Amino acid sequence: MAIDFLGATLTFGGSSVGTVVGFAIPANQVKKREDTGLLDTREVFSKMAMSVAQQFNYTIRLNPEARPVKKGDSGQFVITLPKQDPASTVQMSHTFSGFVEIEGEVSGDVGTSEGVTQEFTVQLTTENVIVLES
Repeated sequence: MAIDFLGATLTFGGSSVGTVVGFAIPANQVKKREDTGLLDTREVFSKMAMSVAQQFNYTIRLNPEARPVKKGDSGQFVITLPKQDPASTVQMSHTFSGFVEIEGEVSGDVGTSEGVTQEFTVQLTTENVIVLES
């Protein structure tokens, strides 16, 4: 099963950070594939790729009340995915512990449709990502 992160939400340390607008696993860690749709092409990842990777790169559209992540921030991250099939009742989430290894700049403007975004890299400290389906 391929996992598409577009529209997923990120919670860190129990607080909502924002919406995932970009996600990558470093190329030297796993093989990814691209899905091409009518409107765009984006990377999707297998459950296996998620369970073995030790670094995740994110671009997050920050919630207005959220503070940007900082290098060294550590704790539990939860990614709640949008339903992969609109007809399904299954909601997936990924839970892992880690720390922010690379803190990217915050850019954008609250008054635009793109909002305020931040790129950052999380180094996992757990052995595996827990994939929950509810």
